[in-house]
Amino acid sequence: LRTAGEVERLCDQLRTKADRLKWGEKLIIEDFDVSETRMPAASWKAILSTISSNRIQVEMLRAFRCPTLDDEVAVAIADWLSKVPQDLCPFELHLSHCAIETKGYEAIIKALKSNKAFPAPNRRRPLDGLSP
Repeated sequence: LRTAGEVERLCDQLRTKADRLKWGEKLIIEDFDVSETRMPAASWKAILSTISSNRIQVEMLRAFRCPTLDDEVAVAIADWLSKVPQDLCPFELHLSHCAIETKGYEAIIKALKSNKAFPAPNRRRPLDGLSP
């Protein structure tokens, strides 16, 4: 995802797939790997908005080594996490080696603590109990 056009195409594809879902279904992205990208905040926000406004579950968000993933983007991630219902909760977030500082991490932790959907059961590992 190097350009705004690529991000918009991705969002369009996600919306199209989500529009085809039947009642009660969800679109599952098992491994959303955007690691080592340099997307601007607007692109991050567009993707998060698309995910949160449709029945899309990102089970694993790999966003490590993203130099543009800063506090502004972390707050957008926190906003998504604070509102996600339990059946759409992510199971893993990989956010190391980004530009997130205290404000961004605090926003994410606050979102996880405030949303009663967390911890959520991991459908891939039902015997493990709830995801931490």
